Amino acid sequence: MKTKNNIALIGFMGAGKSSISKLLSEKLGKPLVSTDACIETREGLSISHIFKENGEDYFRQMESKVLEDICQNPNQIIDCGGGIVTRPHNLSIMRLNCLVVYLESRPEDLENRLKNHTNRPLFNAERSDKMLKLLESRLPLYRDAADITVSTHNKSCHEVCEEIEDSLRKYENTSG
Repeated sequence: MKTKNNIALIGFMGAGKSSISKLLSEKLGKPLVSTDACIETREGLSISHIFKENGEDYFRQMESKVLEDICQNPNQIIDCGGGIVTRPHNLSIMRLNCLVVYLESRPEDLENRLKNHTNRPLFNAERSDKMLKLLESRLPLYRDAADITVSTHNKSCHEVCEEIEDSLRKYENTSG
């Protein structure tokens, strides 16, 4: 059986995936790869610009290709975009190649973290109802994809990272 030695962090925008994946990468000594950064590099455009110019479907196609390419390499921390779970193909790729960690966040925490960000293509501070509907539609996908779920509520990035490390040890002991 293939070992899932990539660790993919999933969760809604604002859950802390980028910050926590960076810290986890440092603590575990594994290289960090961001699906969004890879897409921006390939396209030579920001994610917001890709959404604006080419639409979400084009972006999701790129995201799938990038995930496939990333998963060709082992032993990485993968910082996934918030919508990566919306395509069944991506879920299959992650299940085969990654231990998936879902960073679960409460809607009010997400809203507080996102309210000052202008570079989120699917979030507008005036449209928190849209964010809630989007989150609601993705929750079952995140939960289904996850091997490990860690709540980020009232926790620092270091605390979340420690909880992930503890969960990884437990997971390895029960699945190995």
